[in-house]
Amino acid sequence: MKIIVEENIPLGQEKLWEVITHIDHLHQWFFKEVQSFQLEIGFTTVFDVQSNTRTFPHRWEVIDINRDTSYTLKWEYDGYIGTSTLQFSIKAVSNQESIITVIADGIDSFPQDIEEFKPESCRAGWNYFIKERLKPYTITLK
Repeated sequence: MKIIVEENIPLGQEKLWEVITHIDHLHQWFFKEVQSFQLEIGFTTVFDVQSNTRTFPHRWEVIDINRDTSYTLKWEYDGYIGTSTLQFSIKAVSNQESIITVIADGIDSFPQDIEEFKPESCRAGWNYFIKERLKPYTITLK
């Protein structure tokens, strides 16, 4: 199962690429818990995120990079079955605007009896991160 979220972002492609790949920016709009992130194939990071009464130990591995346009993470949770991928893609609309597309694939491989892994929860989460966190953050960078 794929979840796709797309949004116009008021930044040029180069600046948006920086916002989705550099740790200082990731802390502002994505996960503050990420201790390190390097955009290189094979880079792996692990961090915990608390959701209600559960801790989800996130494990990300960078598995694909197309410089300045997209990168893909393998996304797993230590202690839970399942593997998914997450792709961030950017397409320039103009020097001042880009479209970001996020594709989360394989979320149905995680236990579906856990609320946070259900498709509607994942879709809501990606809409939140992209439309309510990333977009407003990028407006502050203009």
